[in-house]
Amino acid sequence: MKVHTQSFSTLYIKVLTVSLISCRKKHPSTLYTCDVCQKNFPLRCKLLDHQRIHTGEKPYCCEQCGKAFAVKCRLSTHIRGVHKQLRPHQCDKCNVSCLQMSSLRIHMRTHTGEKPFSCVVCGKKFARKFDCKKHQKNVCGSDAEPLTSKTADATAAAAIV
Repeated sequence: MKVHTQSFSTLYIKVLTVSLISCRKKHPSTLYTCDVCQKNFPLRCKLLDHQRIHTGEKPYCCEQCGKAFAVKCRLSTHIRGVHKQLRPHQCDKCNVSCLQMSSLRIHMRTHTGEKPFSCVVCGKKFARKFDCKKHQKNVCGSDAEPLTSKTADATAAAAIV
């Protein structure tokens, strides 16, 4: 007898991913464009979520505290982190725990010293994109997107060719 150890949510995500890949194969060039900022999305539902940035609509409301969100998954994250105080991602170097894996990855940079974001003007390096953007705007007077180690590598490779 085979025992299944996957949780329902993990299995659901895998099925959803396979379904999405299948759909994208049938309609590979279909993109939905925001009329306000011209940003493109592969799924209509993602465009609708995005458009709430422009309208300010926040239809998903927390029943416990009343805080409203534009996207349903942000409400779920809020409930898990604020009301249930779940922090499943634990740092193996210190006692910090995070709600999301992406937050733990950013935290780990404090231990590794990694600074993947660089100011496009002066080259100063930062661990967090937000800090780099703030520096560029306030110190160097630029609104450009910060360089990451990946974009810097691609720029250097393009210069060689």
